[in-house]
Amino acid sequence: MLLAPEYCYSATLNTCIYESGWVPGLQSSLNFQHMAAKDLLTNQILVDANLPLGDPENDSQRRTVEDYKRKREELFRGCAK
Repeated sequence: MLLAPEYCYSATLNTCIYESGWVPGLQSSLNFQHMAAKDLLTNQILVDANLPLGDPENDSQRRTVEDYKRKREELFRGCAK
């Protein structure tokens, strides 16, 4: 699951939010990407998670992915169109 970065002005929060992520280097045995959405005015992390690169392997990973997607959707739903 690779997510692309996203940026928007959230009218709901009255601030700009930016989501980005990183993947450990190719030499690493870690198989995840870290994603985070941040309030650019306060520099506060609004939501973050380590998400599997492929399909979730267990219930814990599935819950992490679902929780992140739900929280992310709530944040970006307030973005100006």
